Amino acid sequence: MCGKNSSVVTRILEQSSCALWTHCSLDKEALVSKALPEYFKTVPNTAVKVVNFIKTRPLQARLFQKLCEKMGSPYSSLLLHTEFRWLSRGKVLARLVELRNEVTIYLEGKNEYIEHQRNEQFLLKLTYLADIFSKLNKFNLYLKGSNASDMFTVHD
Repeated sequence: MCGKNSSVVTRILEQSSCALWTHCSLDKEALVSKALPEYFKTVPNTAVKVVNFIKTRPLQARLFQKLCEKMGSPYSSLLLHTEFRWLSRGKVLARLVELRNEVTIYLEGKNEYIEHQRNEQFLLKLTYLADIFSKLNKFNLYLKGSNASDMFTVHD
């Protein structure tokens, strides 16, 4: 895409010398997120397994949606993680943190992931990673030029 002699960017600059482009500097962040220390790596992997347990089974997803509606939750479903869009990881973790009580109630007696939802250390790491990935998502959007003034606003 951005090679010196025959890239798309070079061809565009030949046609219009005033064109602007930026290289995504967060590609390295995506690679770093895959190389998390072992004590953190298990957290997003387990979180994705929990989400997949609920989201990839239509009956499970509908039952979870009904539970969220009855509990008056701000959301009625979890977000499905896609590996090719690494920015989705932060959104998946953040949604899981926001719906952690609903997920704990829903998983009661269903599978082995309930132990993680009750583990305080797991929840602390999950919250920490959700926050970090959320900030990386905002930073990436800032670099792309959308909502620059809202970059580091804290929402409670």
